[in-house]
Amino acid sequence: MGTMVFAGALPVLRGAWHMDAATAGSIQTAFNLANAIALLVAAWLCDSFGAKRVYLASTWAGAVALGCFAMFARSPHSALIWIVLVGLTQGGAYAPALILASDLSAPSRRGRAMGMMLAAGSFGYLLSLFFALWATQTFGVVAGFGACASGVVMGATAGQISLAGVLPAEREQTANRRVRPEPFHWRAMFSPVALCLLIGYVAHCWELLSHYAWTPSLLASAVAPLELGGPWAAL
Repeated sequence: MGTMVFAGALPVLRGAWHMDAATAGSIQTAFNLANAIALLVAAWLCDSFGAKRVYLASTWAGAVALGCFAMFARSPHSALIWIVLVGLTQGGAYAPALILASDLSAPSRRGRAMGMMLAAGSFGYLLSLFFALWATQTFGVVAGFGACASGVVMGATAGQISLAGVLPAEREQTANRRVRPEPFHWRAMFSPVALCLLIGYVAHCWELLSHYAWTPSLLASAVAPLELGGPWAAL
């Protein structure tokens, strides 16, 4: 629910903060880059500290970052600073969540567990867009950001409760991975197949994230002549 907070509120923020498309795009780009960096760093930290610790630390830090974004983001310049922290914390929870869904599920239920987690994440994107746009249009910018921040707090609380007691098994799995580390091969990383896969995935993510950023503004402009109320316009 914190991932799409800026994109969801963008139809209101462009007028309220007097932003042109380049300024708004730079803020969203900063979020995307911070998110990408966090994915790499969080996955690396999971090998040393365990996925549970990294996941819970990222989710609670995400709640704090969204709360600070709601309280202190009052202009494009301040939003640019706080959106980087939001991106780092949101990206930091994604990779550990995938690892937890895989490690803590039996092989017969592993695909279903990871699929449910990804579906829940996509549903959270929709909720983030809805609450950010509706609350921002109806109650103001602070309310829109705060609504998404409250969702992150609920998610962190649910994760803290549901993951209680799973750390010993995770430590055992981490220890087993440390006993037999796989050697790293630079040739495999820069092979034609790996490079094509990386370039294709980066292009896909950039296209997808660009759609995420601007689709709410496009749809808000399209339905503006209908003069719908706040909730219907957000839907």
